[in-house]
Amino acid sequence: MGRYVSGDFEYKFWFATQPSIDIELFGGHGYETHNWVWDKEDLPTIQSTLKKFEKIFKKRFRISVHVFFKKMGKKGYTTSSNDKETNTKKWKEMCRLASIISLGRIILESVKEKDNVDVCFEV
Repeated sequence: MGRYVSGDFEYKFWFATQPSIDIELFGGHGYETHNWVWDKEDLPTIQSTLKKFEKIFKKRFRISVHVFFKKMGKKGYTTSSNDKETNTKKWKEMCRLASIISLGRIILESVKEKDNVDVCFEV
């Protein structure tokens, strides 16, 4: 179960946390129904958007998103984990912002690596 991005990079939208429209936050442009493309001209938009969300994360939760990702990996948490720590509004907000940052990082690295990045995504 889940929604996927495929093409010049592969990505799985975070379950119960991330809407497909997040792909639009990082510039580029859509064509046809569920296709999106970025090129080198989109790098400033991608970088500034990513930086903005990283700052929001750090300001709101007082930890860097890097530390949050390490914590998720170390404890084996997922966005659908259900325990005392993860069953909170704060955790859900952290996952929501982290999912945007995760997608932005993949888009950024892909555009840096290739001149033109073209993907198809499920809604």
